[in-house]
Amino acid sequence: MTFNTSTSFAITSEAARLLALHEAGQECAEFDRVELIDGLWELEFKADELSYSCYVDAETGFVPGITFSPVPVETYPAYALAEGERAA
Repeated sequence: MTFNTSTSFAITSEAARLLALHEAGQECAEFDRVELIDGLWELEFKADELSYSCYVDAETGFVPGITFSPVPVETYPAYALAEGERAA
């Protein structure tokens, strides 16, 4: 029995980022993690005060799953400004 040990996939990390953004309905985001594991790109990113986890098949570009949740309010830029004003 032989196994394909090639680490070259049709979908690059940049293409996986673009596919994840498209799936999330976003144009840009701050990516926290982009990792290739067992033929799937695993991406974690934040956009519009939401945190996303997305999987992209490294061979086909198919997105088998994406989840999102709100980021903690304490991390919002407006919240930090308001806290700074209260401390002053």
